[in-house]
Amino acid sequence: MAKSEKIYQLGAWIFETHTGVLKSKHTHQRLPLLKANLLKLLIEHQGKLVSREQIIEVLWKDKIVNEEALSRTVAELRKALQDSATQPVYIKTIPKKGYQFIGTAIDLVQQKKKRLGSYMKYALLFVMLLTGSLLFKYQYWDKYQIRQLVTALNSATRIIAYQGMEGQPHISPDGTKLAYRISNGQGYLLRVEDVLQQSVMIEEIYPDAIVSSPQFSASGKKLLFAVSGGDGCSVFINDLMGQQTRRVTSCLLNNESGILSWGSNDASIIVSDVAATGQSVLWQLELSTGVRQQLTFPEAISDFDISPAISPNGQYLSFSRGTQTQRNLYIQALDGGEALELTQDRHYSVSHTWLDDQYIIYDSDRSGERQLWLLDVNARQSHVLGAYGAQFPSFDRERQYLVFQQAHYEANIWMFDATTGESQLLINSTRYDNNPSFNEVGSKFAFSSNRNSIGVIWEYDFTTGQERQLFAMENSKITRPTWSADGSKVLVSVNNAEGFWSYEFDVESALARRLEMPVENSLAVYAGENIYALTHGDSSIIRMDTQGQISYFNVRGVSRFLPLTETLLVIMKNHQDGMYLFDVQTGQESMLVADVRNQWFNFWTVSGDFVYFTQYTDDPGIWRINYLTSEREKVTEMMPFSVGPAISVSSDHSKILITRTDRAESDVFRAKL
Repeated sequence: MAKSEKIYQLGAWIFETHTGVLKSKHTHQRLPLLKANLLKLLIEHQGKLVSREQIIEVLWKDKIVNEEALSRTVAELRKALQDSATQPVYIKTIPKKGYQFIGTAIDLVQQKKKRLGSYMKYALLFVMLLTGSLLFKYQYWDKYQIRQLVTALNSATRIIAYQGMEGQPHISPDGTKLAYRISNGQGYLLRVEDVLQQSVMIEEIYPDAIVSSPQFSASGKKLLFAVSGGDGCSVFINDLMGQQTRRVTSCLLNNESGILSWGSNDASIIVSDVAATGQSVLWQLELSTGVRQQLTFPEAISDFDISPAISPNGQYLSFSRGTQTQRNLYIQALDGGEALELTQDRHYSVSHTWLDDQYIIYDSDRSGERQLWLLDVNARQSHVLGAYGAQFPSFDRERQYLVFQQAHYEANIWMFDATTGESQLLINSTRYDNNPSFNEVGSKFAFSSNRNSIGVIWEYDFTTGQERQLFAMENSKITRPTWSADGSKVLVSVNNAEGFWSYEFDVESALARRLEMPVENSLAVYAGENIYALTHGDSSIIRMDTQGQISYFNVRGVSRFLPLTETLLVIMKNHQDGMYLFDVQTGQESMLVADVRNQWFNFWTVSGDFVYFTQYTDDPGIWRINYLTSEREKVTEMMPFSVGPAISVSSDHSKILITRTDRAESDVFRAKL
């Protein structure tokens, strides 16, 4: 082989520079010379920017070409690599500058030569491993770990594929059994299967309750799980040998994350339950004595602690802390100490597990799409692994198998015509379309969509029947639009590396400005000439008037609010059921609707003198109440179901926009390491 001929491993791909062959387990192709040379050039400068001018000079030499030819070649190369321009794994566009290879390229030829090196080199590597040499670790071991995991995820096989949502899988320590739940629209099933025999060992049906967090014990002889229904949330332990089930404690289930974990042995468990503050915190329960001890103490009233996991050495507790829109990973010693933040990138995480005492695998939407990431606990550094839509990773004891749930959701916006009683699908895509918001006259509505892999704001015009992208910001997720009274401006919530901030977008000029508020905030809305928003941290309400003067209001723990008048707000709270009226002039609160659960904080809106809300019990559907007369009436049996504000009503009350998750699919995959 010539000196310049190299063979690279790029994740699941093998690339031969001398032949142009690009192959994977399932694909084999020979790249045309132009694309092969482009890939080789980018790999040789991996991690560094290669300018457009440099690429054109190397690839086309003395030929005169325009930059469109380069853009087309890059697009074709991305297609060959099954890469994405918006969510790149291999080739990243640096706007107006050039391109950067961001994947990991392993020189297999050089790697083989290294393996044939002298015994002394191996001895040196061995010593460096024993002493925990950071130089070796970061230059070799991290890349090896990432490459191994990426390859395993790319070749993962589907092992559970029933009708409905198979979720929260957990593999037994010996790797022979799998516990998971199924949601099929008729209720929840708890199932334990023998993976080797492909037979069902346990199947329990819960038609009127939610099953959550099945977890095998360290011995593999017991199964821990939670059931939440009309009687509250309870934790159960099933003796897999005798198949006897007993209740052990209470719990709090208020989101899709796991809430349970075994302790460092089979003698204790970690459970998410309510604290004296009303927050969801983590408790340790000693099974022999029934004694519970509170382990975590979130400072912010709006924060809750969920998704507990114990490190393999039994010394540390990791967990997620945050709100319904933002969660980061934390760690603290089990014998006490301060909780330390592991991730600080304003992301949304559902689940995680320990790979070993130093690495955690977790899911995150930090790149715009939910994927699995590898986190170095010591260095506080994360690396993307892939597996779009993946969550709830779980390992067997020997770390030979990784199982995970891969979920795909599609939320669409429907319109219910209150005058005819008919419904119509208005906005649909294969992604999440949500946060509908009518303008004042009902001629348009704004909504958010992640169809371009990150949330941006779109507009639908009833006159033309067309939709168009209204507002986007680079490297930012934008949601929750609300219109000004004259329809000339839209307030939006922007989440990016700078935090959560409210922006005002001018529709005509297409310019946006960040509201000059002193603290991070979101959910901004107009109320007359004023703008109200929800602060992060204590989840209180802040107001900015036309002169830029700021006012704070003594109400904390608010999950969502909307104005009825310039001085009267409807609010819901994080840890209390019911909808309240809050008078900003007097600071007084009064109950408006008592029988609305705090988990339904996204399924209501305000129009005129009416508050529209969703009722899931008794007579399900959308109801409305006149806040002046307290009269209630049912409007429609259609109901919203999605993440984020999912209902908007036109000012004349004739049309209701409803977001529904029309497609929800998930299966369980297994990757062999």
